[in-house]
Amino acid sequence: MTALSSSIAAVRRRPVVAALLLLIVVLGAALRIDKLGTGTRVSVDERSYLGIANNMVVHRSYAYGKDPLHWAPGTPFLFAAAMKLTGSGPIDQRLPGQKNVAVYAQTLVSILAIPAVFAFAAWLGGAWAGLLAALMTAIFDPLVLVSRSYLSEPLGGLFFVLAVFAFCVALSRPGRSWKLAGGAGALLGLAVLSRNDLLLLFGVMPGLAFLFTWRRESLREGFRLGALLVAGAVITVLPWVTYASIEQKRLTPITTAGPSSLWVATYLPAGGRQIIVKRQFMKEVCATFPDRQDACGVTATQMDMRLIFELLQRRHPGLTQDEAIQAELDRNIQDYALGQPLKFANMLLDKSTRIWGRPWGGGAIGRQESSVLQHHVLLGISLIGMLAALFLAGRRRRYVALGFAALFAVTALNTIFVSESRMSLRMVPLLFAIGIGGIGAIVRARLGDDEPLPESPQGDAADEAPTTDGASRGAGDEVAPVGAEPATMAEASTTPEPSPSS
Repeated sequence: MTALSSSIAAVRRRPVVAALLLLIVVLGAALRIDKLGTGTRVSVDERSYLGIANNMVVHRSYAYGKDPLHWAPGTPFLFAAAMKLTGSGPIDQRLPGQKNVAVYAQTLVSILAIPAVFAFAAWLGGAWAGLLAALMTAIFDPLVLVSRSYLSEPLGGLFFVLAVFAFCVALSRPGRSWKLAGGAGALLGLAVLSRNDLLLLFGVMPGLAFLFTWRRESLREGFRLGALLVAGAVITVLPWVTYASIEQKRLTPITTAGPSSLWVATYLPAGGRQIIVKRQFMKEVCATFPDRQDACGVTATQMDMRLIFELLQRRHPGLTQDEAIQAELDRNIQDYALGQPLKFANMLLDKSTRIWGRPWGGGAIGRQESSVLQHHVLLGISLIGMLAALFLAGRRRRYVALGFAALFAVTALNTIFVSESRMSLRMVPLLFAIGIGGIGAIVRARLGDDEPLPESPQGDAADEAPTTDGASRGAGDEVAPVGAEPATMAEASTTPEPSPSS
């Protein structure tokens, strides 16, 4: 029985938990449906995701503007699939406040994050921890508001929490099958195809899984698990990387966004913020491209960043746009990172706090639609729970550590690159699952309900493993979860992982 099916079985055995989870999902769905059609603008990123999807449906080509590979493919594929399945035509990507199949697909993805967070938190800290984490996911204002958008954060956040959950499950099971480990890697691959800034996790998460497995089981098992995780991830992204690399005539890992984003991130006069870069270049862009769309008579948020990159290319005659951006990036490193290290370090600190310090406001210009108090309370509780669980959650600490490392790596990467409060949206579901699940894990550890370890660390899962009372059992024996009735013992998982109904 998988960890997810174990969570489902636990819910079925506890009708109250099942009823409460259903109410929470309905509440989250109602809040999101209520926000449909209330958006006041469509950002450049949103127009690009939807424009690519339109071309995929109408022209069967991955095209939009000069560089469609600047954006990760997950969200355009989601929108294109929704249009194809429903027989819908192209959607006007410039008209805000629409109710269409793309927004409906986005809303569904946002709703699916609620049971996903429940499953992870319940597996880690028990059903009641799962319910609390699910409730926080359902009512958190930025997660509600982003469901009305065409942004990539909902899909990236869903696959991110599922990938870390699957990694933890694979890590928890000695002798795990290649399907389990490969499937966990595949979920990470899907997360990266949705958000290219998660690519760093290709090294972080399999590396930690290798270290934990080496310590708990054997070096051989560590290499086996790490290799299967990497293989699953690589196989998932390989078709897209092959296509993108052929189109660009060079190796392209997911997107082409790296150098251009890093130039913005290291531009000290704008504090590494894209919106301020746009404001500072607006007059020059309008003077240089007076007849271009999105160049004159628009706000900074509406101006296309690609116009600035074309402007940079004009500063370097004879260079391609990528070469010109790289030259400007080298100049930023020399003048700001090395030339003004204290100011540059202060900029990085400011960028890291910008990600988590205030909630994403919903995308409206000059209007904050999210509760700042709610943001601080829910994220504060989750952060405290996660940090405490790193030390107090008993043998479940390694799962909390894996989630913490994933969150830290993505936050650090976004601190170096362009960082805005929107960047936290893909990480919040995982933070809720790890933080609240971690609190539940601490309680379970204090009550003596800690995870049993295999009796023979280097053995296979089919060999004997200790039960919660210290006796050994065979692979064919079944152990009821804590608090289960005798009639439900046949439903219990045969893995050492305790049921989240505990």
